[in-house]
Amino acid sequence: MADGDGEGRIGLLATVGVVLLALLTVGVVVFSREGGSQEVRATELAASQRPGEGEPPELAEVWQAPDAASGAGALDDAVLWPGDAALTRVTGGGVEAFDTLDGARLWRAETPEGAEPRPCAASERANAAGVGAVLYESASGGGCSVLGVVDTRADGALAWSVDLTADLTADLTADLTADLTADLTADLTAPQAAVTIGEETVTVSLGREGGLAGFHRFDLDSGEELPLPAPSEPPAEDGCAWQTLSVWHAGSRFLTLNACGAAGALTVYDADTGRLEWTHVAEEGVGCTGMLAGDPVLLSEGDELVAYSETGEELWRRPVGEGPGELAPQDAVVVDGVLLSRYADADGRAAVAGYGLTDGERLWSRRLPPDTQFFGVDSNGLPLVGFVVDDRLRLLWLNPEDGSRLPAGSVPLGPSHDGNRVLVAADEHQLYVMTRLVTEEPRLRLRAFER
Repeated sequence: MADGDGEGRIGLLATVGVVLLALLTVGVVVFSREGGSQEVRATELAASQRPGEGEPPELAEVWQAPDAASGAGALDDAVLWPGDAALTRVTGGGVEAFDTLDGARLWRAETPEGAEPRPCAASERANAAGVGAVLYESASGGGCSVLGVVDTRADGALAWSVDLTADLTADLTADLTADLTADLTADLTAPQAAVTIGEETVTVSLGREGGLAGFHRFDLDSGEELPLPAPSEPPAEDGCAWQTLSVWHAGSRFLTLNACGAAGALTVYDADTGRLEWTHVAEEGVGCTGMLAGDPVLLSEGDELVAYSETGEELWRRPVGEGPGELAPQDAVVVDGVLLSRYADADGRAAVAGYGLTDGERLWSRRLPPDTQFFGVDSNGLPLVGFVVDDRLRLLWLNPEDGSRLPAGSVPLGPSHDGNRVLVAADEHQLYVMTRLVTEEPRLRLRAFER
């Protein structure tokens, strides 16, 4: 966030900071969400409903919250945490909650000591206990480096906080030392901070994504910092020890990228317990330029997306980009063993495609408007997508088995909304939609709709 207007990154994968409350084990949101059990598979549910391509029914508005103003206009950087009785809104203007029944503001979280009242990153969700994590701008000008843990079920009480400004400075210094050709201005003013909340831990990256100096993991109850596990066993034939090069986190896992001579290894751990889950060793080294998901493990390696099994075997690789046949997986979900992702068809036109998770083969593809957004997995176990047409957000569920579309409702946005990007979250009863307004001062509007 720039110091002048308070805008900045909130959430990992800025392209889509969208969260849904009720996730089910029929699928795992690639934005690192886990859920509980479900009796009916998503494909069975979709088959029981009649596909529709017509006009979806309009959803009735239930309430509208006061607009978020004063530097809170960065829509792609905002986060919504749906809860049992309250919806928490995290923007560059602060952290506050609204009653899910009537939209009355319930509380505003206090700013941690040493921080400006400007959130700059946040966990994509609050955990099952209603606890979320937020990074704030440092009051000393040290960047996005003060962590606060917020209890949404206790009127936004600050459970604990920690100032990590010194570690952010160290991370940036290490990055610049390692790459003297880096753009100094970009490195110093646009650190890619990210934070993930679990049931027992909070994991944070400051500065360069994957940087070692900026990686922290804390016990959620006490705030005690937890050590980074050391790589277990070096390659016997080389006799050298593994050197940890970078660390990444998403969902319920974190991983380290290690090297020993020409060999390389990916070592994956459970984020809450720190337990070693598996190690993938390659004689000619391994790469990682981003962790898209931890459940299952999906990694970016340059211009490829790589999937790994639950025991560490590499399953498949596919090209990533905007060209024909390439995936744009930033807004992807996994349901019933199918990866649903943006995709460019043979003519380069926007589409969505389903890929088998075990082999990466494309099972089907469907044309959708170019500005279609993925909104994760809905409470019924089906992926929810939407696009804006004539000042109206049209919502569809996708059948992961064949890509057929089911109408999920529509929402009028009004002439004052700015652009076709919207932020959507949902619980079992309501849909929450936030839009950026066309105003002199950046403002965000939050509304709730009956489902």
